[in-house]
Amino acid sequence: MGKLMVAAGAAFLLAVGSGGAFAEEMRGKISDIDVEVGAVTLDTGETFFLSEDVDIDALEIGESVTVEFEDGDDGDLIATWIEPAN
Repeated sequence: MGKLMVAAGAAFLLAVGSGGAFAEEMRGKISDIDVEVGAVTLDTGETFFLSEDVDIDALEIGESVTVEFEDGDDGDLIATWIEPAN
C-alpha cells in the first residue's frame, strides 16, 4: 500500500511540475486585431494568437475582454477563449 501511495504521489508531482499547459486569464481592451495572422493585442501590450476555438470576427477594437490563454511551445501566448469582461 505504501509503494502505491508513493507512486501515485510521484505521478501527481510529475504531472503538476512538468510545465504542462495551465490556462491563465488576463483582462484588457482590444487595441489591435490582426486577421491575417490570427492575433489580438490588448492595451496591456500582450499579443495573443488565437486558437481555432476563438471567433476573430466576433471581436472589436476597444472592447473590454477577458482572455484565457496558455503559453505556447515557442513562447507565444495562445488564447483559448475570449469573452466580454464583466
